[in-house]
Amino acid sequence: MLAQFGNIIFKDMMNLVSNMALEKFCKSFGVKDWCKLAYPYERFYGIEELTNYTSFPPYTDFYSKLYIPVDDNVKEVNELLRSGEISDENLIQALKISAADYNALKGENEMFPINSATMQFFNLSVKKYLTSSEMFVEENCRNMKDWLVIYNEVDTDILAEGIINYAELLDSLFEEFLCLGNAFHRTQNCDLLLLAFVSTRNSNSAAGCVTRI
Repeated sequence: MLAQFGNIIFKDMMNLVSNMALEKFCKSFGVKDWCKLAYPYERFYGIEELTNYTSFPPYTDFYSKLYIPVDDNVKEVNELLRSGEISDENLIQALKISAADYNALKGENEMFPINSATMQFFNLSVKKYLTSSEMFVEENCRNMKDWLVIYNEVDTDILAEGIINYAELLDSLFEEFLCLGNAFHRTQNCDLLLLAFVSTRNSNSAAGCVTRI
């Protein structure tokens, strides 16, 4: 995937990390305190529309065909309710949805049942939505155009940190294998090489294998 404007080409990072989504990429490569925000990908279609929309959209506007329905989001909202972190009434208000729709999903149950309807409705993490909604206010966003700028800046920041961690990991692995390859060339001893490799991984120091062999 890429976007091209004349001689300028923007390549999607997913091309380089085995089609891994940004959220998974951040988790996999140790990005600390990362926070992937929420954006309604299929709600707006132009800058004018973004500029004229001056509040944070309701939860249902964040539905996207990009998301695969999973039970994690239903379990998350149930845990929020079970722990008393938020009440049904406050959740309805925070998500900006109707009580009728909310109650139709929940029925007579104390918690939301995990089924196709609830997984389809809770298409996005409720915590992510609530965090984004609060941040919209805290950052004094005038409209959704302002929010789009913040959303992209946060994505860029956590992606940059992930790339740095990724590069450092590859560099350390290259150093280790180069060191071990040289050691094998000198010794031709697989057992000794294996011992050195295990010792190296345990100590997190590639340089150590040089002195041990």
